Order: sequence, then structure tokens, then C-alpha cells
Amino acid sequence: MATMETIENSDIATDAIADGTQALQHDAYDVQEFDRAVETYQRLAVAVSSAGEKLRTAPALIRDLFWSFHKRAPRINENVALKPAFAVNRRILEEIMSAAE
Repeated sequence: MATMETIENSDIATDAIADGTQALQHDAYDVQEFDRAVETYQRLAVAVSSAGEKLRTAPALIRDLFWSFHKRAPRINENVALKPAFAVNRRILEEIMSAAE
């Protein structure tokens, strides 16, 4: 069981990502869950890192894709102004989320 000191010293997200890179609606809990998954699953960490080396927008897309499968009712955030480079991520997510499969 974690002690209070451990919890206070850990890096816990306290808010959603609001830098114009994430297309899905999310909150601090979602950010924490993705961070935990990256810490727990080495293959995910490697995928995020290597994809980010090849394409700057890839880590944000991977995070959104994770949330699209992890969240109970994922939704595209229509109110966020995405940076132009990340707008294609929204289109990819819309296509994936509209598929019946």
C-alpha cells in the first residue's frame, strides 16, 4: 500500500492536456491512466518513443487512440482548437470511431 509520502512525491497529472494536441475529451484521470500504462507496459513506452522520433504528432495520436479504447464513452472534443499539425489526428480518430468494428 502506498504511503502518503509516496503519493505526494509521485508525478500525478492535475489537469487535462490543454496545449492543442489532444483531440479527445479527457481529464486528469485519463492523463494519469495513459501515463501509468506507459510506465507499466514497456512495449507501449517504446512505441510512443519511437513513433515520436519519426513523427512529432504520433505520441498525441497514440494517447488519443488509447483513450478511445479505454474510456467508456470517448468523444471528439469539438471545443478545442487543435494546432494545425494535430488536426489530422482528429480526422484519423473520427474515422476510427465511426467504424462499426
